[in-house]
Amino acid sequence: MKSTVKVKGKCSLALFLVLWMLVPLLLSPSTKLPWLPSLTVQPAKAATAQFNLADNSKCYYDEQDSSTSWAAAHDGPGVWGSDSYSWIRSGCYAAGSYWDIFRAAVQFDTSSLSGKTLTSATLYMAFYQINIGEAFSIILVDGTPCHFPMLTDYSDYGLLLPQTTSYGSISMSGKSTNTYYAVAITDLSLIKTSGYTQIGFRGTQDVNNVPPSDDHTAWAAIDSYGSSYPVYLKVTYTSAGPTYSNIGASPNIAGQSCTFHSNWTDAVGLSKYIFSTNNTGVWVNDTAVAFPSTPGWANVTKTLTSNIGQVVGYRW
Repeated sequence: MKSTVKVKGKCSLALFLVLWMLVPLLLSPSTKLPWLPSLTVQPAKAATAQFNLADNSKCYYDEQDSSTSWAAAHDGPGVWGSDSYSWIRSGCYAAGSYWDIFRAAVQFDTSSLSGKTLTSATLYMAFYQINIGEAFSIILVDGTPCHFPMLTDYSDYGLLLPQTTSYGSISMSGKSTNTYYAVAITDLSLIKTSGYTQIGFRGTQDVNNVPPSDDHTAWAAIDSYGSSYPVYLKVTYTSAGPTYSNIGASPNIAGQSCTFHSNWTDAVGLSKYIFSTNNTGVWVNDTAVAFPSTPGWANVTKTLTSNIGQVVGYRW
């Protein structure tokens, strides 16, 4: 669309827009532009964010039943738990007259992902103890029902019982201790872009409600206490470039001061803007100016040329 404004003295302004604020705009003084507004659309930006465990994230829950009933242990309330131990423990333990079942949950503050489009997520885990009496995997489930920090009645053990949908898994067969393993999140709905992402851990036999024949547990370090391999989450995402509104310039009077203005916002945050104009006859870039806030106004005042009828172009 054509953008010219008739002003006193028959001076007019043409607006040329370049929508990308976070990198300098480099223009040769000899750049020739059409007399139509130009729009350069910046492609989406790809980035990766790493999240360490949030406070009060250290939780695991245990059901130990003195009878020989798997159902009583599997479906019953938790009888023990901890929000201070530095590990995740998942799996089951079969020993004579009782069953021992372990479930766990952790959380990450992923609120900084607001406004971003997620493309992948990976949980990194290292194990410092692995017991494999029979083959099993650790299943990642939705840990949203859990309380952080854990309640003293250990009800989160039971709250994790209906969480059987897998969002990723890792087979413990052939795994070594003190080595990071990447667990791909297979359904990104598990990752919350507001508040906390909460991930639960259950063993295969626990999820499938199949009594184990022998001990099969895995202990994963979840923080730096006593381990050099804390669990962490990596998320890749894309975010669009800034958007604008209220582009304009006034008063448009030859030889007088004119204020050029525009309003900008961005899901990630605004950094700086560079204003360019050919008001003097050649294109000149101003020094980069930091935005005062997000959203934020960009305002620049220039004295317009005294050449009545000259078309003045400008860019943000």
